[in-house]
Amino acid sequence: MTEDHDVFRSAEYGPAQRSPAQHPPAQPAPAQPAPAQPAPAQPAPAQPAPAQLAPREFVPAEFAPGNSLPRDTPGRNARPPAAHALPAADVDALYQVVAGRRDVRNGFRPDPIADDVLTRVLTAAHQAPSVGLSQPWDFIVLRDRAVRERVHALARRQQDVFAAGLPGPRARAFRDLKVEAILDTPLNIVVTCDTTRGGRHVLGRHAQPQVAAYSTACAVQNLWLAARAEGLGVGWVSFFDERELAASLGLPAHLDVVAYLCVGHVDAFPPAPELALSGWARRRPLAWPCTKSSLAAAGCPAGSQPACSPTPCPRSGHWTPRRSRSPASGRRR
Repeated sequence: MTEDHDVFRSAEYGPAQRSPAQHPPAQPAPAQPAPAQPAPAQPAPAQPAPAQLAPREFVPAEFAPGNSLPRDTPGRNARPPAAHALPAADVDALYQVVAGRRDVRNGFRPDPIADDVLTRVLTAAHQAPSVGLSQPWDFIVLRDRAVRERVHALARRQQDVFAAGLPGPRARAFRDLKVEAILDTPLNIVVTCDTTRGGRHVLGRHAQPQVAAYSTACAVQNLWLAARAEGLGVGWVSFFDERELAASLGLPAHLDVVAYLCVGHVDAFPPAPELALSGWARRRPLAWPCTKSSLAAAGCPAGSQPACSPTPCPRSGHWTPRRSRSPASGRRR
């Protein structure tokens, strides 16, 4: 029996189940039935008892993914601490960092990053989980401008290749986007994955060798969140042929480049993802990726909402959810 249930039972049954024998003066005196009459009415104060449990469900249904819990949320500070939960202030700070993380491409400042700050950020990245505790990542800090100019040229070439395959309106919209800040930040960090680390028998990797790269991605996320907490912006650049980039950096063949990150101080963090603010893409509601059964049986989790596969708008070139056709008319709904 939980504490919640004990509180509920004591409030519900305590006053209402009191025996009349506990009030002997109320029976002999005819004038005293009046005080005895409210006894059946006493369950009314007991009714709010279940409502006392509501603050324990401190996450409201309308809480939007990507936003920290509002400070005026009822019951926000009334939640009971879990056995091993962090202090409430630390929990709030964590969710604020997660919600405030941004893929930054604009507004970087050239100010250098202090060594102690960079060390803390890399330490957080190194504390990421990894398959079989293999820790397959390495962090290469690039400050040399000549090296970064060479990398920048590779990225520009891939941007041109990507733009050439876009529809006209989409290509014009892409030209207005800034997709990298390789030369705008004081340093870049290359995160690599060593698929040979730990030998041939890494625990948990024999059936899924790709989990080494997944582990490295966890390190990237740790780095990103720690950088946000330190006030540093991070931008992930993926406009590369991975093998071409590795060769340009002189990496050995057994190392794979998982992430190329531009890191630096910023003027401000945007209130929403830059691609959302530019109209290039939109954040999906949490209800769409969450299903209660297999994806094949669930269909589109948005229900009556537009299906998840996007299609470019013929006028703006922006990608919008593809609407299903009406079975009766064949028209798009």
